[in-house]
Amino acid sequence: MLKTEGIDVPFGSNIFAMRLLLSFAVLLVSTATWAQTDVYLNINHLFGEDQFTANTPTMTDDGYEVSIGRIEYYISNVVITHDGGQTVNLGELTLLVDASAPEGYYLGDLSVNQLENISFSIGVLEELNHLDPSSYDDNHPLANQAPSMHWGWTSGYKFLCFEGMAEANGLIEIHALGDENYMNQSHELNVEAVSGIANIALDADYLKLTTNLDMSEGLFLHGTTGPAVDILLNMRSLVFSSDAYLGSTELTQTVFTVFPNPATANVTVVPSTEGVFQLEMLDLTGKVVTTYGALNGTSVVSVNELSAGIYFIRCVQGQRVTTSKLVVK
Repeated sequence: MLKTEGIDVPFGSNIFAMRLLLSFAVLLVSTATWAQTDVYLNINHLFGEDQFTANTPTMTDDGYEVSIGRIEYYISNVVITHDGGQTVNLGELTLLVDASAPEGYYLGDLSVNQLENISFSIGVLEELNHLDPSSYDDNHPLANQAPSMHWGWTSGYKFLCFEGMAEANGLIEIHALGDENYMNQSHELNVEAVSGIANIALDADYLKLTTNLDMSEGLFLHGTTGPAVDILLNMRSLVFSSDAYLGSTELTQTVFTVFPNPATANVTVVPSTEGVFQLEMLDLTGKVVTTYGALNGTSVVSVNELSAGIYFIRCVQGQRVTTSKLVVK
């Protein structure tokens, strides 16, 4: 027995209490090491091996020539696994993805260092799926859209819109929806936060949406059954992969330094070697949007004309080309 301030305490109980306090302290220290990180989801929109471009004729794996003009869908039910199996559920966060408008999607300021997995569903959470879209602010993903993403209060939102033409002027218009078709998918990651930013990257090959769909005479279906289910099953199982270019942490191992990152007006570029170099700013599709030529030594360049989002900075110095990521706010 131990005696503390006149109270007899069983020896075993004291050891148990000390162990409990020690475990709690370790937990606090472990938690404190998780930095606050701005987490972004970047989707590389593909149609086969090429970047998705609206209304471009393409042959499907099943032998149909299609020209797709609209691919829009909702992502929700997002869960991030990080730092040894810890999870963060992003609650009612809902993203409206337009394959014709590449951009990075902000998931939040999260206490994470190493991201190990992302899971999500295509569509809208059932508790949100039957609400009035006019109740949201105009810029909210669940507000009224043009073209519409809302089927009706009873049926809910369109989870996925896939529209275009097939073969000899056959109309393709698939609007897939329904609480019963709300399916989850999961993708392994190996993404480390760098300078307070973590970029999750997924390739999305929308040509795989056409797998096992008969498009010989087009395909017109609005609803919750038949090909609407098939295309959502393809979306769950075939479209996404985590081997996207942004997923590699090697992009951060560059021979030049860029700061601040994120940036709002100007960025400073510090090359690690002497000599004249050129900078190219690329968007997420790989398109060069701005070029800064004939720079030498530490240089300040303006990003005022760039829209908010995620970009690549490519440094060209002789035969040496390296790339880094930049977030513009």
